[in-house]
Amino acid sequence: MTVAAAGSPPLSQGRASSLDVREAGVAPRCGRSVEPDPSEHDRRPAADYWTAIYRADGARAAVQAADTQLDAALPAARAAAVRARRPAGLDGPAPAGGKASADVTVSFLDLAKVPETETKPASWTAAARARLLPDSFTLLGYIGGQLVINVTGAAVPDSLAISPDPSTPLADQLRSQDGTLHVPDDLLWLTDFDRAVRLGMGFPRPADERAPRRARSADRTRRAGQVHS
Repeated sequence: MTVAAAGSPPLSQGRASSLDVREAGVAPRCGRSVEPDPSEHDRRPAADYWTAIYRADGARAAVQAADTQLDAALPAARAAAVRARRPAGLDGPAPAGGKASADVTVSFLDLAKVPETETKPASWTAAARARLLPDSFTLLGYIGGQLVINVTGAAVPDSLAISPDPSTPLADQLRSQDGTLHVPDDLLWLTDFDRAVRLGMGFPRPADERAPRRARSADRTRRAGQVHS
C-alpha cells in the first residue's frame, strides 16, 4: 500500500513524499513464497491504522489510540499482521504544516500471483550430449596436393555423451580409484580408441600394408562430416 501526504516534498528533491507498503506484497525473491494479500475486510482497518500512526508522528498517546482502534477492528493475529507490515518511509520528513494535519491517502498495491513452475533439484541433473553430429566422418590425406588417403568411418550415433552423468550411482561416475581413472561406459569413446572407431569418431588403420607409410607421410589432412539424406 502507498500512504501519501498532500504537500509532502517531491521525491525528485531527495525527500520522501509517500510511504510504500506492499502488504503481500514484496515480489518473491529466489522463488520464496510471500504472505497472502490482506483481505478486503482487513484493508480498511489497516489504512486507518497507518494513517493514524503517520499523523501521530511518534506521539505516545496517539499511537496507543491507533493500536486500540486496530485491536477493536481486527482479531489479534490479523492486527499483528498489519503492524508487521510497516510502510517504508513512515518516519520521513513531514509535509508543510506537519504530519498531524496532513491529508493522507492510503492505497494498496496488488501483485499478480507468480505462477508455479517446474523446478530442478540441482543446476546440473543430466549429462551433456552431442546431438548434431554428421552421419559419418571422412578422412582425406594429401601428399603434394595428391589425394592418398580417403577413409570413411563407421556410422555416428544420433547422440554421444560428452560429459559425466550426475544422476548415475557413485560407482559409475568418472573418478580416480587406486591411481586408475575409472571412465563411465558412455564416455569410454573419449579414452578408448577402438571404441571411438566403432562409434565413427576415429578412423581404423588401412588394411593395405603400404597405406600406413603413406599416411604417416601425408603433409595435409582434412576431416569432413557427411549427412545422408
